[in-house]
Amino acid sequence: MTKRDKTTGLPKPPKPPAETEAGKSPKTLKEYRSRAERESEIQRMVLIGTVVAISIAALVLSVAFVIDQIINPSRVVASVNSENISVREFQEEVRIERVVDNQRILNDVTFYVESGFFNDENEAVNFLYQNDPTIRELIDGFSANDQYGLKVLNTLIENRIVRSEAEARGITVTDEQVDEQVRRLFRFTPPEESDPETTPEPEVTATITPTPFISPTPTFTPEPTVAFTATPTLEFTAAPTITALPTLTADEQLAEFNDDVESFYNRMSRDAGVSRERVRQYFEILALREAIARDMFGERTTLVWANTRHIIVDSEEKARDIYEALINGESFASVAAALGTDGTAQSGGELGWLNTEQGIDATFGEKARTLPINEISEPFQTDFGWHVMQVRDREEREASTDEVDSVLQTQFTEWLKTTRENTDYETSDFWIDFVPSDPPLRLVAE
Repeated sequence: MTKRDKTTGLPKPPKPPAETEAGKSPKTLKEYRSRAERESEIQRMVLIGTVVAISIAALVLSVAFVIDQIINPSRVVASVNSENISVREFQEEVRIERVVDNQRILNDVTFYVESGFFNDENEAVNFLYQNDPTIRELIDGFSANDQYGLKVLNTLIENRIVRSEAEARGITVTDEQVDEQVRRLFRFTPPEESDPETTPEPEVTATITPTPFISPTPTFTPEPTVAFTATPTLEFTAAPTITALPTLTADEQLAEFNDDVESFYNRMSRDAGVSRERVRQYFEILALREAIARDMFGERTTLVWANTRHIIVDSEEKARDIYEALINGESFASVAAALGTDGTAQSGGELGWLNTEQGIDATFGEKARTLPINEISEPFQTDFGWHVMQVRDREEREASTDEVDSVLQTQFTEWLKTTRENTDYETSDFWIDFVPSDPPLRLVAE
């Protein structure tokens, strides 16, 4: 029988599924989805991803905000007698100092432009930068954040010492004393009331380099001052013809000053982000410094001058030999001419009359004030060498307010330096990361 004959004519039964490896059934086809369903699924995944990304970004920003606005400002950059100085206070003080220093520069720039010395602010700035070391130092400070930050950090440490001393002495300051510090910044002297029928004579007083009384800025590397050389006067090159400033009445001068102060406070708020009250605290500490200095060293109207001569050499041994020769009767002038090493040797070591409290080495000045008249001093050392001194005469001389203030400033600074060395304080090693570089230097008055 043929193969065809063997068929039944019925459908063949399905073949059993072939067994796969390890007896597993073969994979079935995925469920079919339409294109619209697939696009909807993609959109859903994109939306979920976007929400997750936004949530992570928001979390990062929140953490950054908390760190920047809450954690970092509260970090401690220094402590004085267990009293902390925070990053927030440090940054506020830096910004205040930058605006104040900017105002000091503007004072001189504005004066020179308004007086007709120069046509514009750029000319005035260039001139001052080349000829006035104080202005040059102020301008350079705006681009030296590390030095600026260190200066302010030391100021804040000293402010803690000042407030502690003021409290111990029961010293407080009045609003008028604080206002006086503001006036000094702007170099404003309230005009005296005069007879309205008289015409006041025009008067213009230029202070080339303003220095506030008892400056809070510390001197880190003091330069030696020659004991027998008067402080040089800064000389400026000849300026163009001056256009006389119009004479203002007392009311006009006061109104102009008030406008300048208001602009100053507005800039503090706008550029430095500090309130008027916080700025007043800055001037209050200046007033406290002055009040403490006057309480310590007294009100004075005179300074001590001395007529002196000296012999200076480079070693204690040589100075000791000179001292022995002088007390044994050798001529001071002859020994000075033979052994002295400075410019006074050929004139017998004569220094003439010196202000012993200003513009000379502190050690030399103290010896000149205390050594008995005509007595030969024991050898003593200054930054310039070893001295043997004789005081021929000494007297009190009337001094200007500026001269007295300068002496008080020097005495107070020395006291503050010594007190700080004996004060328990610490500074962080990260403060330099938080020194603001704003507000920027502005050389045009508003």
